[in-house]
Amino acid sequence: MKKIIILLFLLILMSCSKESGSQKSFENLMSTFQSGNEDQIIKISERNFSDNPFNQYFFEEAPFYLQSFKKIKYKIIEVKEDKNTATIKFLIEAPNLSEYSIEPYLKLSTSQLTFSGYNKKEILFQATNAAYSSILARNDLKYIKKELSLNIVKKRGKWVIDENSPDFIEFVAVLIERKTSF
Repeated sequence: MKKIIILLFLLILMSCSKESGSQKSFENLMSTFQSGNEDQIIKISERNFSDNPFNQYFFEEAPFYLQSFKKIKYKIIEVKEDKNTATIKFLIEAPNLSEYSIEPYLKLSTSQLTFSGYNKKEILFQATNAAYSSILARNDLKYIKKELSLNIVKKRGKWVIDENSPDFIEFVAVLIERKTSF
C-alpha cells in the first residue's frame, strides 16, 4: 500500500512541475542569448524574428553585444498556454549601457589608432567596441529591469515569439540596451 501511495505522489509531483512547450521554447531562446554564442544566436534569431535583427552583420559591427547577452538574467513569472498560443510574463534584467558615457574611451582609443592606417569608420567601430567591452567588465554594472509579457505562437510545430506582442519592441530594446518608454 505504501508503494502505491508513493508512486501516486511521485506521478502527481511530476505532472505539476511539467513545463509547457512554449515555456521550454522561451527558455531555450533566453539561454541561447545568455550563452553569448554568435552562431546559435543568429540561428535562433532567424527562427524567432522575421527581420532577424541579430544577424552576422550586427555582430560584425557590435561584437560587444555577445558579452552583454551573457549578463542577461530573467525569471518567468507566469505562463498561460492554450493550444497554439501562449503568453509568458517574465522579469528581465540586462546591462544598461546607455547609462555610461563612452566619450573618454573614444578619445583615448581614436588618438591611439589614428596613426595606425585604419580609416575613421574602422577606428570608431574598434573604439566603440573596446569602450563597451571595458564597461561590461565592470563589477558595478547598471541593469535595466523590466517586467514584460510576450505572446508565443506555434508555427509549423515550433513555438516562436509573436512579433505583434505588446511588449515585443520593448523586449528587443532591453536586449540591446535601447530606450523605448523606460
